[in-house]
Amino acid sequence: MVRDSSVISQIFQGQLRSELRCHACDTLSVSYSTFSTLSAPVPGEAGSSPTPVHLNDCLHEFSRPHVLDGDNGWQCPECTVTRDATKTMAITKFPSVFIVHLMRFSFDGHAWNKIDQLVEFPVRPPSITTCLPRGTITAD
Repeated sequence: MVRDSSVISQIFQGQLRSELRCHACDTLSVSYSTFSTLSAPVPGEAGSSPTPVHLNDCLHEFSRPHVLDGDNGWQCPECTVTRDATKTMAITKFPSVFIVHLMRFSFDGHAWNKIDQLVEFPVRPPSITTCLPRGTITAD
């Protein structure tokens, strides 16, 4: 990851790896981008559950593969048409100061609903390596 010389970016900036794989021809596109705030979805339905989730559960949900299909398909460079694809995001470099935005709203097609699920945060930094693909993380 190339970092600019700003002290702020050195402290707060991490790196994401984005993979897109075409379902028709198996073409793989990999790109990297920086982030300073990570928006992680809170697993669960609108309302709340008596069982709290852990921050690692939110990070698992963030890194879960998502299928892009139909109108949300991917313009495959090999097929040169819009195709169904799988998108996977992974954190490859964590910043020294990790800021997480919890996505607490879901859309059911008619209205936005709040997810009131309790999220547990560890007192010490979480073991991030347990919730991301092996070999994709480096320590700062």
